[in-house]
Amino acid sequence: MGNKAILCFGLSDEVKSTSVLYMHWNGGPASVYALMDVAREHDMLTLTGVAFLARMAWPDGKTAYIDSGYESEEAMAKSAQDNGCYFITYGISFPRRLKEFHLQGVHHLNIQEVIEEGKAARETASYQTTTMFLRESLSAVQRIRYAWEEMGAAA
Repeated sequence: MGNKAILCFGLSDEVKSTSVLYMHWNGGPASVYALMDVAREHDMLTLTGVAFLARMAWPDGKTAYIDSGYESEEAMAKSAQDNGCYFITYGISFPRRLKEFHLQGVHHLNIQEVIEEGKAARETASYQTTTMFLRESLSAVQRIRYAWEEMGAAA
């Protein structure tokens, strides 16, 4: 039950991550692409940056959390049955995707499938709402930070 996905981050296409962001309830493409796009806009496309954004969007602590202990990519894909895995390589625009299809087993999406998935996700109301919320929240955090710094400078 849920709408699961696993996000892995790394420096090369051969992402071998022991720590991943596990998303239980908001792991659909609209949510994941919204997180990736806003993180990229703010130079936060890292495990901790995206985990911070996910916690800001869904603060219950059960929706998204850092997890570990997966032996292989296939084990991750099976664990994230609903939406599979997003392997995010720093500096690359598109994630590598691995998804388990019920009767067909684990499948690597090709680049065209990933592009189409991202395009379709970005056209949804969920994507629009999530990106707007994340951008406004980050703006509020920045305003608080600047005010805090000014208070410190005045002291």
